[in-house]
Amino acid sequence: DGADLATADAIARAAAAAGLDVDATLAATRDPSCKRALRERTDRAVADGVRGVPTWTVRGVHHWGDDQLEAALAARQESAA
Repeated sequence: DGADLATADAIARAAAAAGLDVDATLAATRDPSCKRALRERTDRAVADGVRGVPTWTVRGVHHWGDDQLEAALAARQESAA
């Protein structure tokens, strides 16, 4: 819904909407090992050319943003044919 996930309140609402345990989710945001893992994955994604979220990669081509979902699906269907 475009919420700023930099706040605990927004994270709690997103976790609840996704059916996750809110307390466990908030605890994970404070866990240094979780923060480190997120940083590592983010750095790897940037190194791989990911520039936005959500991102779908089809045959080595990145499609990012909600407006690119149809293009990513079409590319996937073409590659399966």
